[in-house]
Amino acid sequence: MEKISASRENRKIPLRYALGVVLAWTFIFFCLGLFNYFDSLNMVKLNAISQGRDAFNKDLALQRWVASHGGVYVFPNQKTPPTPYLSYMLRRDLVTRDGQTLTLVNPAYVVRQVYELSFEEFGLRGHITSLKPLNPKNTPDTWEARALKDLARGVPEVVAETAIDGQPFLRLMRPLFVEKICLKCHGIQGNKVGELLGGTSVSIPMRQILAYHQGHMLKILGVYLILWSAGLLVIYIIFRDSRKRLLKSAEQRLYIRRLSSLLEQTHSAVMIVGLDGTIEFVNPGYEQLVGYSAAEMLGCNVHKLFLVNEMQEQLADLWQTVNQGRRWRGIIASRSKNGITIYEDATGFPLFDEDGKIINFALVKHNFTVAHKLQNQLIQSQKMEAVGTLASGVAHDFNNILTVINSFSEILIDEIEPDSPIRSDLVEIHEAGLRAADLTRQLLAFSRRQVIHPRETCLHKLIKNLMKMMHRLLSEDIELEFILPDETQSIWIMVDPGQVEQVLINLLVNARDALQTVTRAKKIVLHLTQVELDAEFVSTHTGSRSGVFALIEVVDNGCGMTPEARRCCFEPFYTTKEVGQGTGLGLSMIYGIVKQNDGYVCISSELDQGTTIQIYWPLLPKVDVVATAESETKRE
Repeated sequence: MEKISASRENRKIPLRYALGVVLAWTFIFFCLGLFNYFDSLNMVKLNAISQGRDAFNKDLALQRWVASHGGVYVFPNQKTPPTPYLSYMLRRDLVTRDGQTLTLVNPAYVVRQVYELSFEEFGLRGHITSLKPLNPKNTPDTWEARALKDLARGVPEVVAETAIDGQPFLRLMRPLFVEKICLKCHGIQGNKVGELLGGTSVSIPMRQILAYHQGHMLKILGVYLILWSAGLLVIYIIFRDSRKRLLKSAEQRLYIRRLSSLLEQTHSAVMIVGLDGTIEFVNPGYEQLVGYSAAEMLGCNVHKLFLVNEMQEQLADLWQTVNQGRRWRGIIASRSKNGITIYEDATGFPLFDEDGKIINFALVKHNFTVAHKLQNQLIQSQKMEAVGTLASGVAHDFNNILTVINSFSEILIDEIEPDSPIRSDLVEIHEAGLRAADLTRQLLAFSRRQVIHPRETCLHKLIKNLMKMMHRLLSEDIELEFILPDETQSIWIMVDPGQVEQVLINLLVNARDALQTVTRAKKIVLHLTQVELDAEFVSTHTGSRSGVFALIEVVDNGCGMTPEARRCCFEPFYTTKEVGQGTGLGLSMIYGIVKQNDGYVCISSELDQGTTIQIYWPLLPKVDVVATAESETKRE
């Protein structure tokens, strides 16, 4: 189903390309058509404006010519009667030699009559107007009134498209100013040179012009339609012939895109290296695993960049296997950018070309560090449980034998004469038996089989009571620092106080011994606090559990431990000290006591960096501090 779906999807790819080109081709012609339409319409408007300006200039020239001659005399008739606005002039009316009367016509009168004739014969409208007309015929209409106000504000020309009697017109108005030749008439009216008299509006009929424009655009549209259709035919031919090629290319791109997305999104770390071990490709998962960026890894040798000495045999087996063309699976370790060793569940395999020749090696890895740590912790825990069971059985049987030895040796010592030569031997036997009995008690503590008497105990107070004794255990060159909570934050646990004392003393003794070979300033810190262990902590520390705990932490800056010593430090009789300087039961006893009280012990140490031992002791659920303190006082 997935292949069928991909095939159908790939068939749509050439069609999508074709539709995209068709849309683009159509959009181009649509834009060209809009551009030509508005450009042509703009040219029509500019032509109409030019006609209006020409008409205005022609009428202005006529008006100036008439004004320069003081007006013209014509035979009065019904259409051109003597103008009453020139009645003050003595020569308004003249009589010719043959007795005919002539009347003076001023420039505005002449132009107005020219406009009336032009409108009757050509449909071209013109009008001399003013906001303060003397002649009612010069009264402006609504548009002219707005235009005159614009001219009064200094606008040199007003142009607009309006309708007159339902027909489209382009109207243009320009200002009329008082000129020197106009003073013959307008000077009497109080006008001065340069003063705005009004304006002349010219209205160009647009009906025929727009009709011509539409016809012209239909012709252009026809040409565009032919070119657009020809382009569609070419597009169809091109995509029909290349459909198979596009389909194959689309399938390949889809396949590559899926692989690329898989490598980008997967949490698995993927690496491709050359036959000489040069890194050629890493995915983001690999960058996240080792902390290096792709730029830092590409071109480097994988052996030099990630080699871990303890995994040389596994790495050698890996490369030998893939070089033979076989698949390899196992656990290897790499060194991250910050120097931490990462354990990885790795799969290695060769990559072949079309001829079956190995061209590259690939590694797919998953972070196995946490699981590796938990696995080791589980093995260690199981081993400790087994050793504890064995130690418990041996200690019980051995203790029974020691009881007989110690009892009879004590009886013999009491019965024998003080000056007997064998008395000293019996004393040595008894003391050796006591030391052996002490060892069995430590074994029982490790195996959690010793008899205890738990009670509510304030750790804060217990540690304070032991401070003097702890100082006496150390030499003068060792600084001992206590970090304890306030008195109001006392930490209460259910424990046999003697067990806590054993744990603290053994911790300090071990820290003291670790400082013997150190030449720097020696220091031990005992820190008591209250912590809460969450699910994340529990997931990485086998044997722990979530909840609120008292944390006893002892930190020294001594010689530290090797990885081997850290793994075995809690085992009975394991010691790094010389013969006769220790039994190897100190930390194992601590381990047993903590486990017997349902706690958790954790150790971290590095050579020459010191050691930190953390003991998590479960707190009492709820304690009435006042009542408990009083009961504690009574016990004392």
